[in-house]
Amino acid sequence: MITNLLVPFVALTASLSATYVPSASMSAPIPQPVVEVQYYTVKENDTLSSIATDLYGSEDFWTVLWNDNDSLEMPESLEVGMRLKLRSGSLKKEDLKDSLQKKIVAPVATPVEVINISQTPQVVAQTIAFQPSGATVLSPEQIAFLGQCESGMTATRNSGNGYYGAFQFSPATWRSMNTGYERADLAPLEVQIDAVQRLLQRSSIFTQFPGCARKMQSLGMI
Repeated sequence: MITNLLVPFVALTASLSATYVPSASMSAPIPQPVVEVQYYTVKENDTLSSIATDLYGSEDFWTVLWNDNDSLEMPESLEVGMRLKLRSGSLKKEDLKDSLQKKIVAPVATPVEVINISQTPQVVAQTIAFQPSGATVLSPEQIAFLGQCESGMTATRNSGNGYYGAFQFSPATWRSMNTGYERADLAPLEVQIDAVQRLLQRSSIFTQFPGCARKMQSLGMI
């Protein structure tokens, strides 16, 4: 009697085993997308501006390169043989958001001398007269942007247009800075930076570097 009951049960079990087939979604792992990272190897005379122009279509995207490569503490630290990480696909100007403007800080405020009201009127008048008008001290980040904008931060730049060095000084302006060097492109970068800082103590950045100053203003840097 028990044997007769087991026969149909065994037959039903065999039938179910033969008809059940696991679905592909249950047996196969879900493929993960492969993200390919692209790199550019820096060549001689490359600047972030020139690389951005060649690869992204506009020098304005040099800040994207700066932002995407943590090894670049400053734009002028670019070295031959360095590998730069690139973004895939094309970039548009609207992609230049604040988050891409790496290391941009507010302008450094120029210290203002506190006048003692107990001073005589003559002394007070003299103190006010010697306050610099519109004097500006640029931060390292602002200096880096200005130099990159003017020349790709190339200290020896002599493009044949009558302007020289990383900040494209005219001969007359450079001579007025009394640096001891005949032209800006013949002076070390640190001398050129000091000349810019001293120049902006007596003149507006919009007068001396109008094009790049407007770019800095549009980015909220000045």
